Amino acid sequence: MKIKARHTMFLFRSKQFDPDQFENELKKVTSKISQNEKRLRKLQVQKKYYTKVIPLYLSSAYVIYFSYLYQMDFLKRSKNILTLIIAPLIIGVIYYTIISFFDYLINNKESYIEHLKNEHNEKLMVLKDKTNFDKTRDLLARFSDGEDIKEMEKEVDEMRQKKAQYLKMIQAGEEGKILEDLQHGQRTNNGFYNHFLTTLLGENELGPDKRYALICSNCFQHNGLAPPGKTAMQVRYICPKCGTLNGNQAIEKQRATNEENEEHQATAASD
Repeated sequence: MKIKARHTMFLFRSKQFDPDQFENELKKVTSKISQNEKRLRKLQVQKKYYTKVIPLYLSSAYVIYFSYLYQMDFLKRSKNILTLIIAPLIIGVIYYTIISFFDYLINNKESYIEHLKNEHNEKLMVLKDKTNFDKTRDLLARFSDGEDIKEMEKEVDEMRQKKAQYLKMIQAGEEGKILEDLQHGQRTNNGFYNHFLTTLLGENELGPDKRYALICSNCFQHNGLAPPGKTAMQVRYICPKCGTLNGNQAIEKQRATNEENEEHQATAASD
């Protein structure tokens, strides 16, 4: 069986593989299996039926014949007695012949179905072998020509160039522009490259989805959230608890006031 399967595979390999033709052949084999299995079940049912009916009919005929001879007083004749003796043998032969005939048909049908199933399995093996062969051939063609390797090297080079370009922009003080480009890229494409930039540069702290808590620098009281697009230090406010002025402008004003006081104190000390 294995030799036959290999021979079938060799024939399929040697010829041009036609998927449509192969599908039609596979459907025909499957249809034959289904039809012959139905016929086999029908033969088995018929055999079971005749196994019960034939003995009943023949036995009934024998009893009727015996009753006829008995009533007609023909049993004294040697010819009739011989007929009554031979009749059961004839009934047995008829029964055996009919049952043997059904057994012959059933065995032939089972053998043919087994042959069709083997043919079906061989075609499936050929299909699997052909599919794997085509995949292997495609892989060999792609990698032997170096197309995949060249494409991967090209992608790596492009990524390196973009990384170097953004690093130069960072060194030139253009981080804000990079973050804007990154935001725009995230809205249009969430690919691997944008994820790489986000990891490299960090998320934009002034994005619309970022709002910072306003914590008093003196008493650490929580005073709500900063407006979208601003950090806590860019918001100038007076803490309602301790009255401290918070924010960068407030700190700069306090720093300027302290410097003026120090200058006045230095002038007074020199006088």
